[in-house]
Amino acid sequence: MTETPLWLPPVTDPLTTHRVQSWHVDLLTATDATVGGLDGVDALTIEQKLGATISGGGTLDLTDVDQGIDWLSARVQPWWTVRAGDAVVEWPLGVYLCSAPVETWSADGRRTWRVELLDKLLVLDEDKIDGTYSLAAGTVVTDAVRAVIAASGQTGAAVTDSAETLTSGMVWPAGTSRLRICNDLLASINFFSLRCDGDGQYVAAPYQPPSERVPVWDFSPSEASIVVPGFTRDQDLAGIPNRVVLVTAGTDSTPSLVGVASNTDPSSPTSQPSRGRWVVHSEDNVEATSQAVVTALAARRLLDLSTAVATQEIEHAPIPLALNDVVTRTWPGGSVRASVQGWSLTTGGGSLMRTTLREVAG
Repeated sequence: MTETPLWLPPVTDPLTTHRVQSWHVDLLTATDATVGGLDGVDALTIEQKLGATISGGGTLDLTDVDQGIDWLSARVQPWWTVRAGDAVVEWPLGVYLCSAPVETWSADGRRTWRVELLDKLLVLDEDKIDGTYSLAAGTVVTDAVRAVIAASGQTGAAVTDSAETLTSGMVWPAGTSRLRICNDLLASINFFSLRCDGDGQYVAAPYQPPSERVPVWDFSPSEASIVVPGFTRDQDLAGIPNRVVLVTAGTDSTPSLVGVASNTDPSSPTSQPSRGRWVVHSEDNVEATSQAVVTALAARRLLDLSTAVATQEIEHAPIPLALNDVVTRTWPGGSVRASVQGWSLTTGGGSLMRTTLREVAG
């Protein structure tokens, strides 16, 4: 007997079709436990930006409806929801600490608040050591990062394990933030800087060149395109180096390590063959645990400095995006792979997401 398969309707991806959007904000405790939905929320803006000490932040507007919030300990987690038929996609936009809000009173006695939001990197940035902090040669770097995060009373550290150890001791003076210590350690093994994900986890992962990252979205024109057609593109080739030299400090017993990366690609407009000369960017006292790491850091630095020459600002329907994600994009003037440098999302007015992309090679 042959069974006739049941007919199944085609699966609809809510992110690529006509959608219904909504959002809500959860109130959390100081340990990220969910209290419940936050009442009285009127508007929300969230922004993520590479290069900022605290990469995530925003503002929250809400009406006083006797929520009884302790602003010194409360945390919030905004969520975005997209629906198309029975299909639903929902994702968190981060976990944020709240500043003391600015109050506004209306003529009828109604109170509203505007609350500044900063993500959980703020905890590590505001926690500064009260004495010299040192780590000995041979310390496993990723273990040390976990310990620094835990010393601030924070849990939920998603740190990728690495066997790299310090080749020489590292010392930080009193007053150094635990965030700076973490990022110094991560830089020494060629990891991305510490960031917080949508669930509020502290994420530390090995650096990958953009050309090796799997694209998470295609922003090219199609029937399923979610991008507003108009956009801006900025390109500046002046001052772009074609060689990077990084030198570690070294000690009496450990010689300095030198990492060199050069752009000799004749097809590159900023390369040595194209310019006919070297334009060198150098850095001293770089922290690196091995020759392989300092060489990789030099290549990373050259790529960063070389690919920062073209950026795009696009607007599109909201989708889950993280800093350093790679996307592909085609438009009438070209086709590129690009990395996400920042994004912002404001409720109301169609709720479009504005994303900054940096074009990359490969």
